[in-house]
Amino acid sequence: MSESKSRYQLSALLKVNLWVTGFAAIGLILESQLGLNGGPFKPILSALMILSGSAASTEFLWRKAGGWRICLFVLSIGAASEVFGLYFGLPFGQYAYTHEWQPTLLLPGDVQFPLLLPFAWLLIVASAWSIASIFRKFKVFITALIAMLIDLPMESVMTKSLQYWQWSEQGPLFGAPILNSFGWLLTAGLAAAIISKSARAEPEPQIGMTVLTAFTGFLCLVAFAAPTGDASGITLGVIFGVLVTMWSVRGKTRSSGERPGDVIRLGVVGAGMGGLAAALRLSHLGYEVTVFEKNEFVGGRNHALQVGESSFDAGPTLLMMLEPLKRLFDDIGEDIDTQCPIELVDPGYRAFFADGLRLDATPNTAKMIEQIRRISTEKDAHSFARLVGDLSLLYCESTDRFIRNPYQSRLSLLKPSLLATAVRLGVFGSLWKNVDNRFEDPRLKMLFSFQSMYLGLSPFEAPWVYGSLCYMEYGEGIWYPKGGINAIAEKLKELAVNRGCRFQFGEAVTNVTGKSIRLESGETNVFDQVITNADLPYAAKVLVGSPVKRNLEPSCGALMFYWDSTDPADQLLHHNVFFGGDYQGNFESIFKHRTHPEDPSFYVCVSSKTDQQRSSAFGSNIMVLVPCPVDQEWSKETINVYREKVIQRLEHEIGFKSESIQAEHIRTPDEWSTLFNLDRGSAFGISHKLTQSAFMRPSLKSSHDPNLFYVGASTNPGNGIPMVLISAEMVTDLVVGGTE
Repeated sequence: MSESKSRYQLSALLKVNLWVTGFAAIGLILESQLGLNGGPFKPILSALMILSGSAASTEFLWRKAGGWRICLFVLSIGAASEVFGLYFGLPFGQYAYTHEWQPTLLLPGDVQFPLLLPFAWLLIVASAWSIASIFRKFKVFITALIAMLIDLPMESVMTKSLQYWQWSEQGPLFGAPILNSFGWLLTAGLAAAIISKSARAEPEPQIGMTVLTAFTGFLCLVAFAAPTGDASGITLGVIFGVLVTMWSVRGKTRSSGERPGDVIRLGVVGAGMGGLAAALRLSHLGYEVTVFEKNEFVGGRNHALQVGESSFDAGPTLLMMLEPLKRLFDDIGEDIDTQCPIELVDPGYRAFFADGLRLDATPNTAKMIEQIRRISTEKDAHSFARLVGDLSLLYCESTDRFIRNPYQSRLSLLKPSLLATAVRLGVFGSLWKNVDNRFEDPRLKMLFSFQSMYLGLSPFEAPWVYGSLCYMEYGEGIWYPKGGINAIAEKLKELAVNRGCRFQFGEAVTNVTGKSIRLESGETNVFDQVITNADLPYAAKVLVGSPVKRNLEPSCGALMFYWDSTDPADQLLHHNVFFGGDYQGNFESIFKHRTHPEDPSFYVCVSSKTDQQRSSAFGSNIMVLVPCPVDQEWSKETINVYREKVIQRLEHEIGFKSESIQAEHIRTPDEWSTLFNLDRGSAFGISHKLTQSAFMRPSLKSSHDPNLFYVGASTNPGNGIPMVLISAEMVTDLVVGGTE
């Protein structure tokens, strides 16, 4: 039996245990109410409750804490602690349990050891550890403390009603022996330390609560074990168990949906960041995942590129909004600092204005205010502080309410709470007007509005909600993963492979349904569900054969220059933005008139400033991105016009010489389209204009095939690495049924 298949079968124990516990508890209540204390069904029902609960606990620990060895080791600790208790306290098993219903093992000294007792101990520890995992610190101690507190009422009942403890005179703790309580702290703490050290993922609290539900059945059993036949304890226990069960069934955690009894085979088309993240998440959950990528590399637009002695991130180079990336690693039980070290880039970038001004953008608010005072007015300095505060609120609320929202219906936004938030925050207002009204200096207006271009969207067409991109820069900062952005993609692939995911490179996909993926060779692979990470307009029209019914407007194109240069570029930072002389005219040329701008603005990345290994010892890896219109003919003459304008600006600003370029690669929108099937060469996917945002953006789930899903830049919530990672998170929820 494969690991993933056995994992699925074991997961069913959680459901079985709920039924067993419920029926057994009801049976015990009926026995008590009918005066049949110690009746014929009690031994069977009590044993079933413990066995089903401990089986569910074992499954829980096996899935989360590294395998059967850990479960057996924890069980051994429980058995040893109970044996110690039998020898140094009264052998209560001879009276309270064994003579009635438990199978026993005869130990030296005629001590009868109840065989089910260690399983009950395992049940308590598993429940305590799952609850303690809610906390970020002191999990081992909290586990031990919770286990002791869970045990206290049982020991109190046994001490008072059964009077089997010899050492009770040593002092009670809430009616239970003190030494026994300290014993629980010691042994449960030891078990928790072993579990935590080997744990490969944080357990979902709701699964832990399901385990705890099983334990309430055991608690009921102990309360009912008293010879008095008092049913109050068991009645309260069952009521508590029902409430917890309702919570555990209703409150599924993200990406933790119910697993079926058999392995689900899932196909992913495309190994871009969205496809990789979805494949990793689902592989971690036990799905049998196969990823098909037509190129020979992973990362999609985030792939690595070697030019001469320099290495580049071919596409996105700015990493902001770390929360989705950190959440991905947390959800699969990995430490991001170990697996993918990331450092802050500060200053975030250097802005070059046409009038010769330079300004270093930094998340250090005090330094930013000081720079603004130096180049502008006190009013603008105060306006910046207010802007960061307003954008902080916009960022936090829009992320939770609008970005992490799969919008499964066009009516999704009509919820009163969402509408009220949208109105209060003014999310659909104009980004440019909002910034224009706040600042006097035109250069600051550029500086705090151009961020919408990270989405390939003009700030003059962008809704105010995308002002949150500005907050990402100045509120949270810009980050760099060691080895470059593509290092993230390579790490996601590695972690997915470690979880059983398979990758097939070098052959294009020609047809996709919710149940199959056909390759260029004619080979057809059958799956239970399919996710396509190919750009949505192409995927829907060409691969699925069901094009989106409305015309989707593309974002802008990107003309890229990758230079292996001997110039150290001392006046450049890791990230640099060069503003043209006509800010608004530049955007109107690209987005409105679809013509080449006369004085283009552009972005320059020199990642060797942070990571020297990415270029020769005394040189630089200079990457230039020039936003440009789509639907253009890219002749050599057109490309050279752009190239000369960029080099002239760099020569004027920093003294850069074209002779320093030792090797060069140029990528036009046509090449972007060929490599990644991007509609009309749009490097950023479809536009983020208002009518293609939120519930009006293409859905993550196919409208005509319940087993077909989309992920990536042209679906919800949008493009950019953080948005694509959120897209993968939401599509995972949809696949496993975790989102209603």
